[in-house]
Amino acid sequence: MNGRLRLGLMALVSLSLAAIPLQPQAVSAQEASARFRVMVTEIQPLNGADKKFGQRLADQLRELINDMDTHQPIEEKELKNALKQYDVDMEDLDCTKARQLAGLINAQVVFCGSYTPEGEGWNVVTKFIGSDGEEFPVDAISVGEKGQQEAAEHIYNALQIQSDQARASQFCGDYAASSQWDDAINALGDTIDASVEKTLGDRTLSELLDSVGITMNFRAASNQKDKGGKVIEGSLPGVDFGAFIEEKNGGLRILRVSEGGSAQAAGLSANDEIIAINGLKLTLAQLEAQLSLAAVGEQWKIHAFRRDELMQFELSLQATKKDTVVLQAGEHDQRRQAWLVGTQIGD
Repeated sequence: MNGRLRLGLMALVSLSLAAIPLQPQAVSAQEASARFRVMVTEIQPLNGADKKFGQRLADQLRELINDMDTHQPIEEKELKNALKQYDVDMEDLDCTKARQLAGLINAQVVFCGSYTPEGEGWNVVTKFIGSDGEEFPVDAISVGEKGQQEAAEHIYNALQIQSDQARASQFCGDYAASSQWDDAINALGDTIDASVEKTLGDRTLSELLDSVGITMNFRAASNQKDKGGKVIEGSLPGVDFGAFIEEKNGGLRILRVSEGGSAQAAGLSANDEIIAINGLKLTLAQLEAQLSLAAVGEQWKIHAFRRDELMQFELSLQATKKDTVVLQAGEHDQRRQAWLVGTQIGD
């Protein structure tokens, strides 16, 4: 249901960890509730682009970040007061000046960037910068003239995934130090989600694993909690809702949508509260059961609240992506045995 890569077996994690922490200070497993202040600037319009797009995008992004457990946006009023106090205009707030201002108002993370006209819309290039100067570029995205919501969700999803990786990496260290090995392995799995095909030197992770006798295959997820790592007997869901969903207050709340998935294509977005699917109120378990029986291309009618507005969406179910990893080790593979004992074949 979620459309992101998962990895269950962590034997080679020291070779594959490549997450860039986007947190300004170390966070222990016991201090995970701390929220970091994010200064969201109105990204700069270039080549005659309409500045209102940047303003609307900033507003949308602040709303999305405000629902994160780890980060909170600096309110627009506070930012404007700081700009006035230090005699800086918002349109002059490039990434360098934004970092300088962030240090004056205790913002641990800065969001900045620019956008240029592209066809009848905009090409949006942005990044986040930590208080230590470490940068996390967000993949550029092209959107329509009024595509600020799509751009904001794309940026928010990137920040959420990066934050999850950073927290899980820290948790893993904490758990390992206290010998909580099961928790360490679970945290480690979250850290390298969405990084399975990361290039390691001149080889992909798949090629590296194969060199030590481990085969990496992909399958569909059985549900949104499926972290992979093992073969599942029987049939798997053939269609995907395309969103991370939680049960909240007796309903279903979208945590985030998958890039290019069914939910995003229908117009649903993070924080939408689903109240009915095809006229029925469903629990998460019931939704997953319905998906197990549905067919690709099936049309679902979704009713959801976006803040105080009741909206209706037409969702076309897409095929489930094979994005869940299964690692299988050859029982008597000499390459794996040699790697485990730190020798080379032929020694």
